[in-house]
Amino acid sequence: MSVRAKWRKTAAAIALAAALLLSAAAAAEGGERLGYKPPESHDSQKAILYFRYLDSAYLGQEIREVPVPYPESPEMALVQALLDEPEGEGGNLRRLFPAGTEVLSVLQEGSQLFVTFNSAVMDALPGESLDTEKGTQEARLRRELAMASLANTLTQFGDIRSIQVLVYSPASTTASMRLSNRYYLEDNDALPDPLLRDESRIITPGAAARLPFGLWKSRSWGQLSAFVYSSPGEAANGGGWLQPDTLPQLTDFKLSEGRVSPDGATAVVVLAAAFLGSDGQEATVDGIPVALRLQDGIWKISPESVRFITEAAR
Repeated sequence: MSVRAKWRKTAAAIALAAALLLSAAAAAEGGERLGYKPPESHDSQKAILYFRYLDSAYLGQEIREVPVPYPESPEMALVQALLDEPEGEGGNLRRLFPAGTEVLSVLQEGSQLFVTFNSAVMDALPGESLDTEKGTQEARLRRELAMASLANTLTQFGDIRSIQVLVYSPASTTASMRLSNRYYLEDNDALPDPLLRDESRIITPGAAARLPFGLWKSRSWGQLSAFVYSSPGEAANGGGWLQPDTLPQLTDFKLSEGRVSPDGATAVVVLAAAFLGSDGQEATVDGIPVALRLQDGIWKISPESVRFITEAAR
């Protein structure tokens, strides 16, 4: 082969390689315009997730950036986040779905979202017992809260109105996949309506404050201390609030629902209360503002408010 022929062959190879590179770049650019993303790519969705607030009948909120790995939908990622443990410190928000529950598919049709779980969603949580009426009521409440957490999490962006829950069980291929009343421990297979947003289940500052004031009324000091805010330095020194033997005996109380500050970190509720004095006489006070601070996922009373209430009761 002559030198000129070799040169022509080399030049042709270089031109071909350059053409292939340009073609690949154009395809990649076109793919991005068409919405293609490489498998390793992912987005995130800032969302409010709803978990159980302590052992109450309410849902607490956790604001989180939820990863949306390719090719999942944001709704699929939100459901998966509910199946996982809450990320907040303190363990005050509780997961509502049994371990082993899997979300198999999420499909939107118009304003309705169809969510399919595996059969583990029907299981009990550790410690749940159906042997007593109280245990059954608690298990039923947990299931109601689980569905409310699902509906409230998925309807927060305004484009979904209702949630239809399906359960896939290979052992029951002839039965309807729709979640029946069996899930709620009812003795029938009736199919409830699709889930709608249920804001009555979301904790308000007033509902949250009823927990510590109930403990104050019953003089459950050890439990009450967990609901009084303390800075990290105060917590290390055993807390910075008044000692139990200095607190007046609370005999009755009412609280407003309260208002949350724009940053979501503080709130104020209004207290009307009756206290038993050292002389055995009952004194009533009302219109007392109680400052609350969000810490470890729960609303806590400020030490200043404890002192203010104590002074007002005298």
